[in-house]
Amino acid sequence: MGVSTRKPRPFGLGWVLAAVLVCGGAARVPGQVVLNAGTDIPGALVVFPKVVNADGRDTVIMLANTQNAPLHVKCWYIGLEVVTGRCLEEDFYVSFTKQMPTSWRVSEGKTADVTSGLFGGFVQPAKPGFQGELRCLTVAGPGSDVPFPANALKGEAIIQNLTSGQVSAYNAMAFEGNAANPPVPVCVEGPPATLGKPCTLGQEGNTACDGLCAVQVKFDGAQYAACPLNIQATHHSDGQKDLAWGSSTVTGELTLVPCARNLNQYPLNPGTPERTLQVVPGTLYVHDENERDTSRGISIDCWFNADIGDVATFGLIYDPVFAGPFVKSRVGDRTNAFEKANEGLLGVFEEMYTPSPIPPTGTPYVVGTAAVNMHAQGVRTKFDVFSYSPFLP
Repeated sequence: MGVSTRKPRPFGLGWVLAAVLVCGGAARVPGQVVLNAGTDIPGALVVFPKVVNADGRDTVIMLANTQNAPLHVKCWYIGLEVVTGRCLEEDFYVSFTKQMPTSWRVSEGKTADVTSGLFGGFVQPAKPGFQGELRCLTVAGPGSDVPFPANALKGEAIIQNLTSGQVSAYNAMAFEGNAANPPVPVCVEGPPATLGKPCTLGQEGNTACDGLCAVQVKFDGAQYAACPLNIQATHHSDGQKDLAWGSSTVTGELTLVPCARNLNQYPLNPGTPERTLQVVPGTLYVHDENERDTSRGISIDCWFNADIGDVATFGLIYDPVFAGPFVKSRVGDRTNAFEKANEGLLGVFEEMYTPSPIPPTGTPYVVGTAAVNMHAQGVRTKFDVFSYSPFLP
């Protein structure tokens, strides 16, 4: 593996169980390439919704090139830095020989892989206290910012408790891309007459774009696979006794990230004027054992992760007294009628199993954890966009 890295950009804003996501795809149109999304297929863009380097937990990232040709990838860490409370974006590059896998700890990064025969470099460690997502996009060449859809990238994440050794694992969400319809950099800021016009990254002012030239990756089913209309997971309610262990109590965390990301909305360096903060709305529906269906609004400005026992966030919809032992959490829209008011979301649900009663001395000991990919239902007709530029003003 060979990589290069850029400086971080702050901006305002056990058991191993890996559940397979039900694949979603674009609607079939005659003569159109059908692009799918899922966790059991390779893609041209992969998203890891939950990556942590905080609170005594670390994450191992595994990426693999599944094709018989070299592959070049640009990656981004996007999420919260607990120490400062700020939202961070940090990018780096990874290059693969044919059929090559690689892996690294988020807390440590990775030094140059001299055995690969590719250029040297390293994966920079994520900041201490980082919690967020990782997304990786296949690009045209080493260090390139221009997408080149190659459906060859697969990924897995293992989240490890460094004290207990317990781990949770899940597969990255992969989106297929259309090599015949790659994203073209366009002008996203500047005089109205130039907006949407093709431009050259880093050549603003010398081409049709007098403002900001950026890449817009479209999850529209024609360029890249569409995002799911809904995502869902069935799990224990908060504090429910585990039916298999009996003496263990189960808690859970819901993690959500938007399909759409507009990295152009954020300032380049600390102290620069704040740009518009992206706030992504969503709706959470909870179906309980008593056939009741309740809902709550959710807003994501950087990265959403909450304990289902957090009453301020979820109320009592996960309380076993009201909901019973199991619930189904669905995020998104039940029908296409309301999807324009929401955004496409991806997610992971993680459960923690703790002895009960908790020993009166010492910190509660987690004796088991399990992460599952949230299953997809349907595809969005309103497409989401992942927008970025390597030359933010």
